[in-house]
Amino acid sequence: MRWRAAKRVGNRLPGSGLGWLSGALFAGLVGGTHLAAGASRPLCRIEQPSVSSEGIRALVTQVDLQGQLLSDPRVELEFLPGQLARPIHRRPLSQGEKKLYFVLLVEGSSAYAPATDAIRAALRGFLRALPPESQGELWQFGNRVEPPIGFRPLSYLQGLVDRYSAVSEGELQLVRAVRQGQSALTALPDSGARRVLVVLADGYNPVMDRRLFQEVGIDLAEQQMPIFPVAFSPRDVRGPLRNLGELARHGGGTARWARTLSDLEPQFAALARELTSAEVVTFDRKLWRDQEGGPRSLRLRCGEGYSNTCQVLAPSLRRSLWWLLGLGLVGLAVAAGLTAWWSRQRRKRPPLAAPPMLGPGLVGLSGILRGQTVPLGNRLMLGIGLSGPQTCTLGDGPSEPLCELRFDRTGPGRYVVSSSQRTHHVFVNGMKLLGAIAIQDQDRIQIGDLAEFVYRDQIGVSGTRNIPSST
Repeated sequence: MRWRAAKRVGNRLPGSGLGWLSGALFAGLVGGTHLAAGASRPLCRIEQPSVSSEGIRALVTQVDLQGQLLSDPRVELEFLPGQLARPIHRRPLSQGEKKLYFVLLVEGSSAYAPATDAIRAALRGFLRALPPESQGELWQFGNRVEPPIGFRPLSYLQGLVDRYSAVSEGELQLVRAVRQGQSALTALPDSGARRVLVVLADGYNPVMDRRLFQEVGIDLAEQQMPIFPVAFSPRDVRGPLRNLGELARHGGGTARWARTLSDLEPQFAALARELTSAEVVTFDRKLWRDQEGGPRSLRLRCGEGYSNTCQVLAPSLRRSLWWLLGLGLVGLAVAAGLTAWWSRQRRKRPPLAAPPMLGPGLVGLSGILRGQTVPLGNRLMLGIGLSGPQTCTLGDGPSEPLCELRFDRTGPGRYVVSSSQRTHHVFVNGMKLLGAIAIQDQDRIQIGDLAEFVYRDQIGVSGTRNIPSST
C-alpha cells in the first residue's frame, strides 16, 4: 500500500524525471526500502537555458534513481508540445566557464550531535570536490538562522566546517534558512554564474504543511536557483524527510537520502559530481520560430521522462534590410504561384464539405480528460468533485473550484482564465497564474498536478466530452 501511494505521488508530474526521483524518495522514506534499486529511468535536469544566433544552449545533467551521475545523457528538446529535436552539439562544461555560487545550509540541532564527525567529514569532502574558483556561504540553522557572512572562497568555508557543532534546541527554522539563502543568491551581481542551494536537514520546520515546501520550491525554480537537499535523520524518523523531496521536486534539483552515518560522505560526493560534471548542449536556433524573441518554456525529454521546466527569454534576430527585401520578394512569387495553382485545382473538382466544428474548447493532454475535447461555451469551471451546469471535474473529493474560463465580452473577444489560488496552482504556458489573463490559440493550461490542457479556437466533434450548459 505504501509503495502504491508513493507511485501516485511520483506520477502527479506526468513524464517528469524529477517527479520520479521524489516519488522514489517518498517510497524509501515511508516504506523503508531502497531508492528504487535497479531502476534505470534517467532523471535529467536543465539549467540556465539561453538563446542566441548560435543556438539554444543549456546545461544538462542526468542521474539514476540512486543519485549517481550518468556519463552519457541522451536528451531531446521539447520546443513545442509533442515536437522534439536532437542536439546539434554537446561538450563537457569546462572548468571556470561558469562560476559556481552556492549556499550550504546545515542543520545544527542537538539530534545531530552524535553525527558531528561524520557531518564534518562529508562537508570537507564536498568542498574539496568543487571547482577551486567556487564561492559560497555556510550557515548553521536551528531555532534561529546564522546571519549571512558574504560569499567566501572554499578555503575559508573549510574553517567554518571545523567549527560546526550541533547544540541547538527548539523548533528548526528550515524554511527561514532556505529563504535567507534565496535572498543571498538573488543579490549576486553576476547574472551569468550558476546559483544553487545545498541543504543537510531532517525536514523539520515549525509549519509542516507540504504546500509550503512546494511553494518555496516553485519560487526557487522561477529564479533558476535549483535546490539539492541531502536528507538525514539520526533517529530514523522518515516522515518529515518528505518535505525535502518536495523542495527538490518543485525547485528543479535532486534529493538524496543518507540512511546512515556512513552514507553522508558518499551522498555529498555524488552531489559534487553532479554539480561539476554538467554538459553544455546546443540545439538548432531555427527551432525558435518567433523572430522577435520573447519568453518561452523549455524542457528536455530523457528516455520516457522529462526534465524540469525552465523559462528563457530569447533576443530578436536582427536581419539586414536587403535580406528582408529578398525574402519578401521570394515569398510574393511563391504565394502568386500557389494561388494560381489552387485556382486551377478548384475548377477541376467539386468543393469538399468542411468537417463539423464546435468552436473554442480545451484538448486534454494529461489527467482523466487526456485525449478528450471539452467545449467552453460562455463559461466553464474546472475543479475537484464538481457537478452541475458549466462545470468539469478533474478528480474525486470534496467540491473545490480551481480554475475558471469565461468569455470576455468587454475585451477583444477572447477567453480569460483565472485561478482560485487554493490548493492547486494554475500555470499558463509554464508561468504561474497570479490573477486573470486572456488566452490565445495553442496556449497550455496546467492545473497543479491534476491535468494539463491546450486551448484551441476551434475543436472538432470527435472525442468531445459533453458539458451540461446552464438553462
